[in-house]
Amino acid sequence: MSDFTQPEDSSRFNNTKDIVNAICDYIANNVEKDFTQQQLADQFYFSEHYLRHLFKKETGISIGSYKMSKRIERAKCLLKTTGLKINDVSAACGFKSPSYFTKLFTKTVGVSPKTYRKAK
Repeated sequence: MSDFTQPEDSSRFNNTKDIVNAICDYIANNVEKDFTQQQLADQFYFSEHYLRHLFKKETGISIGSYKMSKRIERAKCLLKTTGLKINDVSAACGFKSPSYFTKLFTKTVGVSPKTYRKAK
């Protein structure tokens, strides 16, 4: 992935909480990018298995679930604060398919993106 930032120096972390916080920050700051868990693990110089285990142990949720929650959170913000079309909100939050975004948003939030925007 050419748009990835430089890998993190894993020696700068004092404990597992620091590692997980850095991962959470990275995901939140790159929510629109399409990266795999392996690429995320490479970013932090850990094996994918170890990173998944560590993240789940510290947060109680999977990396994938966290990433998706951050994407939905960002979508909610964009729907409230911008006039972007739903397709553009979908793309800005890293979804490849606007229909998948709408389906997932509706399942997660309880209303469609369009209804959410109108209510806010």
